[in-house]
Amino acid sequence: SFFITKMSWIKRNSMKFMKIGGYVMIVMGIFLYFNWMTKIIVYFSSLFGGFTGF
Repeated sequence: SFFITKMSWIKRNSMKFMKIGGYVMIVMGIFLYFNWMTKIIVYFSSLFGGFTGF
């Protein structure tokens, strides 16, 4: 019941979600192409205290 009432908000804003997701995919593709992911990983690793996984 709770989720059904929130569906109208999701449907209204679905185009925004699609555009944001597309932009994120494009940016991630550029990062991968130019091998910038290592710099981002180093930044986030230092940000989260060297977390290496579970």
